[in-house]
Amino acid sequence: MVTKSARTRSGNTKRSKTTEDESAARQCDGATDAIVNDPGQTFSKEVQLLTTLECSDDETALLPALSSLEDFFINKLQSGEVVPTLKAAEAQGSANGKWLAETYLSFRETLKGLIGRRNVASTVQCPALNALMECARTEQPGTFSNELYGEMLQCAVTGDKLSSELVGVLVGRYLPFADVRYHTWSAIARIAEHQAKQHKHTQMKGKAYEGTATEASDEDIVRNLYDMMANIPLKFGDIDLEMCADAEERSGESAWCLPEKDAEVAAEVASDEDEAPAGKRKRG
Repeated sequence: MVTKSARTRSGNTKRSKTTEDESAARQCDGATDAIVNDPGQTFSKEVQLLTTLECSDDETALLPALSSLEDFFINKLQSGEVVPTLKAAEAQGSANGKWLAETYLSFRETLKGLIGRRNVASTVQCPALNALMECARTEQPGTFSNELYGEMLQCAVTGDKLSSELVGVLVGRYLPFADVRYHTWSAIARIAEHQAKQHKHTQMKGKAYEGTATEASDEDIVRNLYDMMANIPLKFGDIDLEMCADAEERSGESAWCLPEKDAEVAAEVASDEDEAPAGKRKRG
């Protein structure tokens, strides 16, 4: 069960609808040039979907657009047609490749923008989280992008809404994995350190940061960090830590990114134990 702070949100809870509408309009107006500069008009469908994802508040439009774009970019990442950095794309010397990289990065930013926003339903935020996690483990095969994961967590805890449903997805689906949990604690520590510095700076001005239409107040961020930490499981569930360490040592890759290795490694460990002398078998 997800623990959620019962205290009343402060500061950013009394925002006018006008302020939120203005923020949404700015987000639409700030759409990247990549969306409208499709070389050769090759990806007109994806341009339309990304525009919908950036500008629409209609859940029935957002969810299909999110799902289609996730499939599109994950397939392109797996095939190598999309690289996750502009530097790598420019090195390829392809106009299409550069455009795809720019548009992919825009897609990532849009997903992060959906997480933590008060006017976005949790039924949209949770798929956005899942899509970002797929990106994090697909950008570099076999390697989990802790940088992208940390950015996503920061958006979640510093946005103006951290839903219990979003925390529940993190806890139930991802935090049982040792590497994801490690990166969660690391990200929380970085965010807390940044907030402490920002709070000290605002205190020097004699006033606490009260948030904006899209950002939480200092007090809300502290509560969000607490809510996140309070729900991190103490146990690793069914994970065999020795098996995970063995998989990572052999492959140099994240165990969470390679679920197909679980059965492989388990079979090898069982075989090693069967062959080992009785007094020298590995502990289960």
